[in-house]
Amino acid sequence: MHGGGSGEFSAVVFNLVAVWVEKRRRAAEKELGSDQEAILRRVRKGIHKDLRLDYLVTGSWSLKASQEAANLLEPLGHSFVNVATDARQDGKFGTIPPEHDWRLSPTSAFVYYCGKFALGNTKVELQNRFIFHADPFRQ
Repeated sequence: MHGGGSGEFSAVVFNLVAVWVEKRRRAAEKELGSDQEAILRRVRKGIHKDLRLDYLVTGSWSLKASQEAANLLEPLGHSFVNVATDARQDGKFGTIPPEHDWRLSPTSAFVYYCGKFALGNTKVELQNRFIFHADPFRQ
């Protein structure tokens, strides 16, 4: 794939947002039947009301990823990117705030966390709290 790591930022957004939207489309179709106009209205309303992409900004790569997501979704006219935590202190990345201080969205399409090869002064204490389902369309 052309674009390297930066290109993957876009791929994550496009693929996981598509899964999030399709999940809501299927739920609307189950409830509304075959009325495509009503389904489309329901999904559009849900996108603007509930779609959020949570980013744990722990370093320069996750910061770049959050900025790319904001740029990609800007044409939709709404802020979908939620920086749930930011490890910058005085302009430099430091200790990641404890999990109880994160502002995760209840309807997030995903939580983006970018681990680092060399942590330097950044300390990461994650407790495997993220659950990923094998079936992304599971309710």
